[in-house]
Amino acid sequence: MDVGTGRQSLALSLLGAKKVYHYDISSEHIARFKNILKHKFSKLNIVSENKNIVKDRLPIEKFDIVFLNGIIQHFSSVKDGLYNSANSVKVGGKIWCYFYRSGTFRWFVVEMIRKIASHINLDDFFKSSSILYNLGNTSSSTVSEVMDDLYVPFINLYTPKQYINFMKELGFKIHQKVNLKNLNDIDHFNHHSSVIVFEKINKTPKLKK
Repeated sequence: MDVGTGRQSLALSLLGAKKVYHYDISSEHIARFKNILKHKFSKLNIVSENKNIVKDRLPIEKFDIVFLNGIIQHFSSVKDGLYNSANSVKVGGKIWCYFYRSGTFRWFVVEMIRKIASHINLDDFFKSSSILYNLGNTSSSTVSEVMDDLYVPFINLYTPKQYINFMKELGFKIHQKVNLKNLNDIDHFNHHSSVIVFEKINKTPKLKK
């Protein structure tokens, strides 16, 4: 299972996955991705559907791998979205969790700029960023990153320890870590995001309120 743009779905399929379920909150994006699949990757077994991972129920213990790359912190409720995703992993399966790390300098600065940017019209900011970073060309990874940091509705930040403790409560253990040299709550010198791959060792219990 993959959530987001769909590029990971393509990668997983090309790497040999027999079937990939792709979900995204944007119906417009799903329509575009389906069109790409139809005309360029029709032989790949990818099911693409419009879902809100926080609110829409996922099948229980269906997936061998759940891939959440840059998605978790944008959930309207990290608790509900991550629980829903974890519940859909088979026992013995894995969930890839890339997350923005609380207590790092980047997000300290971004949060301040977000408060300023909230008073600037989104379209005006987008045009200005395109001119500043890419001579007016809107097809720019830098412009996309700036817009994502400053205008995405949610950036929910938690520490690695909070993720680890929550996933252990849901029946998982740590399988692998990336960009995670320590578990300090505050760390302004290491990378601002991390990956923890969790392996499911027990059925997911009901979430305590």
